[in-house]
Amino acid sequence: MLLWMAHDQQKVDDTVEAIRAAGGKAVGIMADVSDSQQVNELVAKTKEAFGPINIAVSNVGIRHRVPF
Repeated sequence: MLLWMAHDQQKVDDTVEAIRAAGGKAVGIMADVSDSQQVNELVAKTKEAFGPINIAVSNVGIRHRVPF
């Protein structure tokens, strides 16, 4: 089971579709991890879809785009 989160809805949808096509269970959710309300909603939706969270891996990066 996988929860896939990104800032690009098409990437989320494509990833979830590929996982499901391979027989897996996946949920895609758009969220901004710098917003605590969105994180709380993300956790609630995850628990609703999969039950209790036993392991969480966060691979969040922040990139500041600045012209040279």
